[in-house]
Amino acid sequence: MTILELIKRPNKIAVITGGNRGIGLHIVEKLLKCDMTVVMGVRNPEASKKSVEMAMGEELTRNKIFYEK
Repeated sequence: MTILELIKRPNKIAVITGGNRGIGLHIVEKLLKCDMTVVMGVRNPEASKKSVEMAMGEELTRNKIFYEK
């Protein structure tokens, strides 16, 4: 198994729906690790924020992720 190095994209913005659990949550995590800003389209912004921060920690998500209804 080969481990790929993630490419940093600090000036890029990703828009994703359904990123607060499952595969979407893992995609959001990888986008954040690539230093991208993530905008999530969600039904409940507060619940999504709580879910994402519990999974990834506030340090990774700070000022890099936005939750829009």
